[in-house]
Amino acid sequence: MAGTATVTSTRNWRIPSDGVINLFTIHWTTTSGGALSVQLADGSGDVIQFNGTLLQAVFEPDAEAAPSDAYDLTITGNGSVDVLVGIGANLSNSAGKRETPVTSTNSIPIILAEALTLNGSNIGNSKSGYVYLYVR
Repeated sequence: MAGTATVTSTRNWRIPSDGVINLFTIHWTTTSGGALSVQLADGSGDVIQFNGTLLQAVFEPDAEAAPSDAYDLTITGNGSVDVLVGIGANLSNSAGKRETPVTSTNSIPIILAEALTLNGSNIGNSKSGYVYLYVR
């Protein structure tokens, strides 16, 4: 594992008839060699078990340590499967992106019941950004 990523659960919304939606904020930084592959944990280093339906992902480059343009992020779970189903590919280094990951054209939602690993490529050395995951 290389690079760093810290996860905070910053907000919970109770939606009548839908339950609770949790927002997980992931702040990540690559190594001085540009590597990023880190299991997602809280500020104490405890690995987080993500449980629920992944509703939406938001990607934002850091304003002061922006990644290279067209950088790629994946979040893998059991079996190294990308739970983002490719929506973290070719991200902009100057604009954010909000998207709903689905497994097919039939809009089948992504179900999480596992620890997750954030992976990156084409990012650059000592670069940073954010991923926000909305999970119900």
